[in-house]
Amino acid sequence: MDLRQIPTARLTNQRFDDDSFTDAREVVHWFGAIQGQEYALTKWGIGLRVPRLTDHDVEKQLVDGRILRTHLLRPTWHFVADTDIRWMLKLTAPTVHQASAFMYRSLELDKKTFLKANKIFTKILEGRALTRDAATEVLNKNNIIASGPRLAYIFMNAELEGLICSGPKVGKQFTYALLEERARPAQALSRDEALHELTIRYFNSRGPATLKDFATWSGLKVTDCKHGVASASADIMAEKIEGQIYYLSSKQSYIPITPRMYFLPIYDEMIMGYKDRSVLFEFGNKPKKSPKLKYNGMILNNGQVIGTWRRVDEPKAIKTQFDFFKRLDKTQKVAFDDAFLHLERFSPRKVEVD
Repeated sequence: MDLRQIPTARLTNQRFDDDSFTDAREVVHWFGAIQGQEYALTKWGIGLRVPRLTDHDVEKQLVDGRILRTHLLRPTWHFVADTDIRWMLKLTAPTVHQASAFMYRSLELDKKTFLKANKIFTKILEGRALTRDAATEVLNKNNIIASGPRLAYIFMNAELEGLICSGPKVGKQFTYALLEERARPAQALSRDEALHELTIRYFNSRGPATLKDFATWSGLKVTDCKHGVASASADIMAEKIEGQIYYLSSKQSYIPITPRMYFLPIYDEMIMGYKDRSVLFEFGNKPKKSPKLKYNGMILNNGQVIGTWRRVDEPKAIKTQFDFFKRLDKTQKVAFDDAFLHLERFSPRKVEVD
């Protein structure tokens, strides 16, 4: 394998236009976790991997609790499968707490405050889900100052402790629920077992990738990532490409995929899954100077970023805007039409080009 093959190998392993998955949860389980602060766009990112899925299909599994949305890894919002959330939190939460220690002190959040807040969450969420505003009102009534960043860290701490996670939406509002009431029972893993599992999930779904890519994505220390790679030596292999060591599934075989165009959502794992994303910009009709990225979503064609796009949700329609680095040729125009049809099939409302 050479550098030119890495983007298409990643597209294969990230399961773009895959026909082996039957639902959204299988996609999330395959990845381990999918970054998800942009809720609607993260659902679309799952849809890119399973062409027959619709927004409604993904939303149903989020409502039913088969996919949960919570803070873990670096941390930020992530989608995670219900049976994976406990072992993943056990592995990553200590590192997140260490990284957040300065903010805890700055916001005057100590163990006593967190324990008090968590007791309140346990009481008020038993048997039901509440919106953030409703839960915050109870915190304030119990003399816990909760607003702005301080509020965010109180909720995040409860998530990291495995106490709360996403509940079913109420209208357009997100809710919190007790994790024990939302997530199905699953086999407990030791820390070493969890690290082994996360390592395999990462390189199976995102390989070829480097050790630094894995450390950046997981938020774990490099020494932990090295240990994970060593423990997974039977399942992943190393390949040296232009002086850099990449890891990928030992069952990997490079199979060129059908050239397609993809409208990647912001924070898609094809972007956020790696520290070094240069292979997406290095090959094929590269402009003489670095192009200006007008929008946040990347447009991928044959494994290369050829432009940017954005989606704006409006009550009656979804408006889209596109900006290409250079004029599309005939083949690319056909690929664009196919990509747009895919977005239309997935979306809950009419999609228009603004």
